Amino acid sequence: MSAAFEKVKAAAEAYERSIPAVTVPIRDKSFSMVVPNLKCLGFALTAATREPATNAWIYGFRPGEVFFDVGANNGLYGLIAAVVAGCEVHAFEPHFASYYVLTRNIFVNKLQDRMFSYPIAVADTESCGKMFLSSITAGKSLNNFGDARPSDDPLWNATIPQGSVSMSLDRFSEQTGIVPHHIKIDVDGIEPLIIAGAAKLLANPKLVSVMVETMEQLESHRPIHQHMLDAGFTRFVKDPAGIFYFRS
Repeated sequence: MSAAFEKVKAAAEAYERSIPAVTVPIRDKSFSMVVPNLKCLGFALTAATREPATNAWIYGFRPGEVFFDVGANNGLYGLIAAVVAGCEVHAFEPHFASYYVLTRNIFVNKLQDRMFSYPIAVADTESCGKMFLSSITAGKSLNNFGDARPSDDPLWNATIPQGSVSMSLDRFSEQTGIVPHHIKIDVDGIEPLIIAGAAKLLANPKLVSVMVETMEQLESHRPIHQHMLDAGFTRFVKDPAGIFYFRS
């Protein structure tokens, strides 16, 4: 092999080794998170405080219960569920860069026997389409599956196309036989479609709690609350992070 190739090979191997990781203490446990950029570092440094209600909800899960994290980003809340609560976690994240970090976090923590990542956009149907990204940076949220979301606010401007496949939670459960005890839905836009595609799961008594980040100022999001009540989730707590629903 040429000297030029060996130089590139060494640089590539050094790059893989150079991606830093930090230790995240949560309660009496800890886990590692890889931090390829400042966005992911921010998640790691604020893990215990960024969404106190979400953390408290997860702390109440029982060991061995199944948690679906829809819109998992870099995997923070799935890691809390797997490490602190001892759950089996299925994490869905279609953004290519965040999925990479999510999956690295699983392997860095040796959780591959009970935490699983899927590059799937959860929606109401199975389809091949586009995911429109607000940034190609890992950890960046406010992406949107199905339609571009142009905005004068750069935070919400999701117009970078990425190929993606979608699947409903009901279809995923049918194909895998996995029924969760808890679901977190945080995708910054198509929550109504996800709820519509989970009708069978929502009716399953094994599912005892669901967290949905709703934007109640949007007309399309307003029916979510009644839909959850009709499905038997008659106890709920509203928080800035979202609405936490519990089966009576």
